[in-house]
Amino acid sequence: MILVVFFTSCISRKQITYFQDIPGSDTTKSSPNSGLRTALYEPTIKPGDILNITVMSLSAESNALINYPFTSQNMSAPEKTLTQSTPGFLVDNEGNIQVPMLGNIKVDGLTPSQIRKYLTEQLEKYLQSPTVSVRFSNFKITILGDVARPGVYPVPNERITIMEALGLAGDLTVFGLRNGVKLIREENGKNKMHKIDLTSKEILNSPYMYLQPNDVIYVDPSSGKAANADNAYRIWPIVISAVSALTVILLYFKK
Repeated sequence: MILVVFFTSCISRKQITYFQDIPGSDTTKSSPNSGLRTALYEPTIKPGDILNITVMSLSAESNALINYPFTSQNMSAPEKTLTQSTPGFLVDNEGNIQVPMLGNIKVDGLTPSQIRKYLTEQLEKYLQSPTVSVRFSNFKITILGDVARPGVYPVPNERITIMEALGLAGDLTVFGLRNGVKLIREENGKNKMHKIDLTSKEILNSPYMYLQPNDVIYVDPSSGKAANADNAYRIWPIVISAVSALTVILLYFKK
């Protein structure tokens, strides 16, 4: 009974509540300009991304020159001999892709819609009424730490918020540190870490509300979990010793 009380009394409601600074009154009073403009959001392209570019025009032969190339990537293996083929154009370290008929194209820092517009304008010189689709082939996020289901999750619709990502992972555990979630993102060729406070409404206006391909989310455990684990290691030997002593006493008097 002491252990049960101990384990359930260390986490307060305030520690596990999201958006604590949003008033509980009428939400319609909030400004219409508050929050992130979701309709305008698009992830940007970085080196290492794989783009699936599909072209449709009246010339099937020309379409086939561009559509569905395969990019080979080394897989993790001691022999370094296994490869994996992924449909799409690999963005090289310089931020470029090689497109048939068009050659070298700089895509680093651009969005899929910007690339689509540019390719359509360039292909109109060679094709009749081309239609271009540009999508990520490798949009995925990694969620680690104190969540219910850590892992790597693909994002087929290319748009996901940090709240949706944590929902995929089954939400933070009761011990997950909600005011210190870490987001690791590649920016300008370097991995940078950003601290996110899920207990504040400011996350709604944050540039990290929406995730980019290959983002990593890490949830630290709270100090309560560490304290509980430490106390558990201290208490269990005492409990076991007490039970053992009680058993010996009972057996003695039973005789």
